[in-house]
Amino acid sequence: MKTNQAAYEVGQLAQDMARGYAAHITAIRIASRLDHKAFFRLIADYPSDFVQRKDGTKWSFDTQDALGDLADKEIAEELPRVWLAGSLLAVGDELKKHDYFGHAPELELVRHLRNGIAHGNCFRIEHLDEKHPAHNRDAWFKHTIFEITPELDGQPVLFDFMEAGDVVDLLFSVSLSLKQMENGKSPRPSKRKKKGAKSRSC
Repeated sequence: MKTNQAAYEVGQLAQDMARGYAAHITAIRIASRLDHKAFFRLIADYPSDFVQRKDGTKWSFDTQDALGDLADKEIAEELPRVWLAGSLLAVGDELKKHDYFGHAPELELVRHLRNGIAHGNCFRIEHLDEKHPAHNRDAWFKHTIFEITPELDGQPVLFDFMEAGDVVDLLFSVSLSLKQMENGKSPRPSKRKKKGAKSRSC
């Protein structure tokens, strides 16, 4: 048994969401780059597929049509947002169940991102708790400093405040912090690891 099993499990979830995003993007991009021979070979092997309904029946779809839909610009642009939004909702909900494991700034940052996603992808910042700042200054992985401030109220979350890579950095940072906590170690990276990070004011 881990010293903090809950921290380990939520940390693993954050890691799985970040890794899943890479798998998701890879599948989309490979499918859209298939040459005609590979495309028709794939279709021949899997002409149709399905997902399950609650009553046990199948909702079936044509594989060729589904892959062809990746050429639709609106669908292609929305898919990455859907995965990251779901990731922030899932990780944020689990963090809330455990009172954010002491409210480290990067965990509080996830809280605000999750709430913004749940409100139409826009921040709703009615008040900020000064005891629990929300930023990634101490995060394991970062290239830009992100901080929640009152001025963000009403602004879009994805992909305006943060881009996809920044969210993935945050998910991996949350995972590592929680797994350090689970092992009884400091969730903060060493001073040496922080060097080289670029910052900007938000």
